[in-house]
Amino acid sequence: MKFSFQGDLAPLQTGLSYLAPTLDVQLDTAGTPVRVQQGGSGLSISAANGGYAITYAIPSDFFRALALLCGMLREGKPVSNLSEERQFDSCGVMIDCSRNAVLRVETAKDLLRKMACMGLNTAMLYTEDTYEIDGYPYFGYLRGAYTKEELRELDRYALALGIELIPCIQTLGHLEMALHWPAMAEMRDTGRTLLADEEKTYQLIEAMFRTLRECFTTKKLHIGMDEAPDIGTGEHLRRFGYEDQHTILNRHLERVVSIAATYGFEPMMWSDLFFRLGSKTHTYYDLEADVPADLSQKIPQNLSMVYWDYYHENDAMYRTMIREHQKLGRNVIFAGGIWKWCGMGINYAKTFRTTIPALQVCQEMGIRDVFATMWGDDGAEVDIYTTLLGLQLYAEYNYHSEVDMAHLKERFRLCLGLDMDAFLALQLDDFPLESLSGEIIEHVNATVSKQVLYQDPLCGLFDKNLENMDLKEFYQAKLDTLTAIETPEQFAALFAYQRQLLRVLLLKCSIGTQIRSAYQAKDMSRLQQCCAELDTLMQAVAELEERFTTVWEGSNKIFGLDRVQLRFGGLMMRLQAAKRRLQLFISGKMDSLEELEAQLLPYADGGIVCVQNYDSIASASSSGV
Repeated sequence: MKFSFQGDLAPLQTGLSYLAPTLDVQLDTAGTPVRVQQGGSGLSISAANGGYAITYAIPSDFFRALALLCGMLREGKPVSNLSEERQFDSCGVMIDCSRNAVLRVETAKDLLRKMACMGLNTAMLYTEDTYEIDGYPYFGYLRGAYTKEELRELDRYALALGIELIPCIQTLGHLEMALHWPAMAEMRDTGRTLLADEEKTYQLIEAMFRTLRECFTTKKLHIGMDEAPDIGTGEHLRRFGYEDQHTILNRHLERVVSIAATYGFEPMMWSDLFFRLGSKTHTYYDLEADVPADLSQKIPQNLSMVYWDYYHENDAMYRTMIREHQKLGRNVIFAGGIWKWCGMGINYAKTFRTTIPALQVCQEMGIRDVFATMWGDDGAEVDIYTTLLGLQLYAEYNYHSEVDMAHLKERFRLCLGLDMDAFLALQLDDFPLESLSGEIIEHVNATVSKQVLYQDPLCGLFDKNLENMDLKEFYQAKLDTLTAIETPEQFAALFAYQRQLLRVLLLKCSIGTQIRSAYQAKDMSRLQQCCAELDTLMQAVAELEERFTTVWEGSNKIFGLDRVQLRFGGLMMRLQAAKRRLQLFISGKMDSLEELEAQLLPYADGGIVCVQNYDSIASASSSGV
């Protein structure tokens, strides 16, 4: 498409050059005229004088409008008047770059381009220790830490696309990967939490802020401070004696916010600690938590509260929690979740059930800033690109108060040229709610795919919990759908990996119960067949590792891949061991197999259980001292 843009393009020119190849746009003075004008509180597109007119309020509105225009023209649709009004001041995404997967710079740029086409205007890089700090060589050591120049490059790139790139770090908890090094021991309260009231801790935090100030244009800074209920319980307790945790937290927070101010940052923090420390069960969503009455007076005035909630599926809880946050008298930011963590695949069913009521309530209650988290808990085995449909969902609620699936499907196609059904086909753990039991219906998504893949073939910790589920039929249906779907060209490797993953899950989901049943019946013929199936499974797992590695290397820095490859390697060794032991029994060289003599118990009562950590899935044995 050849366009001749007219109007003041100065603030858009660089971003336009970045998006032109993506949108197949050529800038040509002889092209179709597109008049560009700034104004309003959103965007509008119309046909005008043999060309088109785009009105926009902020750059992200313009880039979305351009993507929509190009999408309509690409599909041969008539360009009629279209207008959208932004519902939030900022809407975007937080990318987890701390749990093994650190995005390659080119991947991050590609993601930023796609976000611009959707109209998203905020991106956060969640980096616990994955950014380099002068004077602290072990901070991010062998973890793929971003250099200063890489961060500056991404900041400039995002800014040109109308996206504010915000550093999202940790200044209290979640620092176990940095603190486990002996060189960091003097700043350690517990294995994962910084030592409050220690001067070397604040020297480190100042070095963090100094680095970020050198790299980012924004004034905003996410200082973390979530999930640290152990504050004051380790070295702090031994050195200073017992002190109320709220008191320690507030003192530490004041110091951190003061340092941030010296570098011109306006900080925000996860709010959960204020609620957890007042809860008898250390629960964030405990509505009976004893939050100090004078807490709002102790929280620094210029500190925004980030209310994160990826779980609830009813609007009542969101209303209640937002109201509780607003009582603190600070700006409230909402963070939802695109469920790429827990299992081996994206979970859009849970994403939709939580996101839609959350964003509707945010609009209703005047929350002006929202973003989606995309965590990579326990290995980051799910690729970042699987989340694109979730980002589109946030983008649509950024411009509309109501979004149905037909609208989402159309906008995903117009903005990115992608098919919603193809990305829905990437789901793995979207079991019907009636097949779930207990709290999992209301609380978290299933993690069955990870349990099936990594559990031991002879000591299947989850076989009893899954025995009444027809997983073969479930995975076969998913494989059939994914095989029939048209694969997006850019994501051919990702879809090929997903198909291979389904083949492995199909082969493995019942292998443990087949082996145990044949062994108990002393059916040597069936056991010999199980050995042949183990051979087939091992070949499939070898191909799965190759395809996974291809996807990882395309999206992420190399660091962190080793962790997942160790898991694949361990799985291969256990499959080999299972075959060897079965053959010894079949040949009569062993009278019995101890692991198959042991009676299997359910991991926990009920059907599906939420266990997502590899170490708890692979073995019942301990690796501790």
